[in-house]
Amino acid sequence: VSQSRYGSAENPLGREEIKRKFRLLTDGQIDSEKQKKIIECAEKFLGIREVSELTNLLLNGENHVKQH
Repeated sequence: VSQSRYGSAENPLGREEIKRKFRLLTDGQIDSEKQKKIIECAEKFLGIREVSELTNLLLNGENHVKQH
């Protein structure tokens, strides 16, 4: 029985590890306040009817949430 690599679909990273990896990979590219806003948006992603909030944040715009 082979074990799946940590971070694969079969053995996914936990939420905190994902946030830590995002911050690490975007450090120096996205300021910490924007990193925080992107993480917050991604965490409530399931409640967003339109992905425009996340898209706007990623494209340097402002966000307006439309939730069900």
